[in-house]
This record gives sequence, structure tokens and C-alpha cells, in this order.
Amino acid sequence: MNSLRKKKDYNEFEKEYRDVQKEKDDPLKGSAMDFVKKYFISSVLNDYSLDRDDFENAFEFSLSTSEYLVAAALISSFKHEEDKNLSDCYNLKVRYNLMDNLLEHLDSEKLIEKMKSNNDRFYPYVIIFYMIKEMNKHKDNTKYYFDLKNFLNEYSHLFGQSGKNIFWSVILTYCGIKKLGTEKDIFAKESFGIYKHILENNVYKKSDKEDFNIVLFRNIVMCASALSEYVWLEDFINRYSNELPINHRDNMKHFSLAYLCFAKEQFDKALEHIIKIKYDLFMYKIDIKMLLLKIYYELKYFEQAYSTVDSTVHYLKNTKDQSDNFKGYFMNFIKYFRELLKIKTNENYSKNDLEFLENEIEEEFSGGWLLKKVKELVK
Repeated sequence: MNSLRKKKDYNEFEKEYRDVQKEKDDPLKGSAMDFVKKYFISSVLNDYSLDRDDFENAFEFSLSTSEYLVAAALISSFKHEEDKNLSDCYNLKVRYNLMDNLLEHLDSEKLIEKMKSNNDRFYPYVIIFYMIKEMNKHKDNTKYYFDLKNFLNEYSHLFGQSGKNIFWSVILTYCGIKKLGTEKDIFAKESFGIYKHILENNVYKKSDKEDFNIVLFRNIVMCASALSEYVWLEDFINRYSNELPINHRDNMKHFSLAYLCFAKEQFDKALEHIIKIKYDLFMYKIDIKMLLLKIYYELKYFEQAYSTVDSTVHYLKNTKDQSDNFKGYFMNFIKYFRELLKIKTNENYSKNDLEFLENEIEEEFSGGWLLKKVKELVK
């Protein structure tokens, strides 16, 4: 467009601009990059208007260029809270940065309220990223989570596939953290509902050309398995596993089938699939060890279970791949699993021992496989 402007080929310039405006399926629509792109287009339109002595439109385009940059800066800064959230998961330190500095000295609530009252065209974009920031900053207040979900549904049409993918990924990260706490059951179901939504609406990838993200695939498998949604899970594996990156496809298939077989209580088959998995990703290591513990328990392979407990504790104490929060969750699981093993292999256990263990697990995990196994012994 700028080249055409310099040649004073204004007819072609306007035709090119009309073509740009017709682009409806941009996967980056509504993102910071989209506003940066619009900044450049608006800058060219400003120069074009000045060339044509159209000072009114030149002034408007000049305003727009600045607005696009400010909008991109705001939503990037608000999204930074999510980046810090991920850094906690992977035990990474966050250095001083301009985004934190900006937000620390910005009255965000007053800014957004003014945008809303003036029907600011950037309000839907800014409010969503602001809610992301607040949700991650105040993790214990689930109001921000549910408000964000409502805004995403209300303004979904303003964003492209990539933006929607990022939003639901942010939501799922939050659910993953909440599943480590006392609201595990609620957010396990929340996660499963979101997984179904992103698959049904084709926003599980940033673009159709990309592979299925292996972390997302793994999370879907584990969630559906934990909820015993094995009919749905089997259909999911059959339908989407061929979209996985070729170098991880076989591993993920065996990983997924191991969890599927476990959910269907086919413990021997689950073990067969686990043996075929290559430990080339750190995320496999703890997942497989935790599943192995459950399988050995179900198959009454108690000697192997005790051995796996020891190797898992050793791994968690020495690995730097997991955050302290995740390590703490897994170490607690192993602590209670070890107690469960002791009771299971001791015919002289008392009812008081079981009741004490049941109460501790209920308080710590609020449900799940461990509590189910204790309740079976109580009966």
C-alpha cells in the first residue's frame, strides 16, 4: 500500500485497502499482533490522507495509530500475569520488566470503567485480558474465572482462531492449578467441559496447519480418564491422535491407551502400553510413575509398588523440571499412597487406622482415586 501511495497510484491503493478490510478469517484477529498490523495500516492511511489534503481523516488515522499501539501494549501487559503463572509451573524466575512496572503504577479499574462508559471499541479486548490478569493474580477468587468465561462467550466473534486458542489455554491452566486444591472435583469437570468446547469449536489449535499440542493432548487424556469418560476418551484418541507431531505420536498413543485401559479397569493392558513408552519428555516421567503406582496396587504387585514409590520420591527430590507446588502435590499423594499400601498389605490393620487415613485424604484431595481405594477397604 505504501509503495502504491508513493507512486500516487491511488486507485490501486484504495483497491488494496478494500481487500485488506475483507479479510475476515485472520486467526490473529483481536490479538496484540493484530493491533500492531492495524497500526502499520493506519500509519499508511494517515500518509495517504495527507497526500490527498484530507486533514480530517489524517488526524483520525493519526489517533488510530496510537490507539492500536496502546491497545496492544495493554493487552500484552495484562497477559504477562499469565506468563508469570506459567513460570511458576516450570520453576523459572521472572526478572524486572516494563509490563510489571506499568501495571504497578496504572489504575486499571478506573481506566477500564472509563472505556466501558464511553463504549470504547477496544473495551472488549482490554477487559478480557484484564480479567485474565485478575484471575491469575487472585487465584483463590473464582469469580474472576467465571466472569472471564462469560466475557469470552460474549465477545468470541471478535477474535480469530489463534486468540480463542490462547484464551481457552489460559482458562485451562487456571483449572489445572485449581485441580491441585480442595476444589479438585469442580475444576476437573470444568476442564472436561472446556476440552469438549474447544474441540467442538475447532479452537484446540492456533491454526489448522499446526499439529495437536502434546501437552494439551496429554491433559485431555488424563482428565477424561480421571472422570471415567472412557467412551468419549476412546473416540478422542481415535479421532485426533494422527494430528500429533510425528516424533511424539507413538509415545502419546501408548500413553493415552494406558490411561484409557486404566479407566476401563483393564490394568494388564494398561501396563503393556506403559512399557512401550519412551521417556523422552520430562512430563511423561511423573505421569507414568503415578499411573504405575495405581496399576501395581490394582494388580496387587505390592513389591513393585514399593519400589516405584522409592524411585518416584528420588525423582521428585532431584528434578528441577517441576515447580515446588507440583512437587508438593505429588509428594503428598505418595505419602498417603504409602500408608494405603501398608494397610493393604497388613491383615491386622484397625478400623481407626482406616478412618484416620480416610479423613486425611478427604481433607487433602477432596476425592479421587486414593479416597476411593480407602473407602473400598472400609467396606
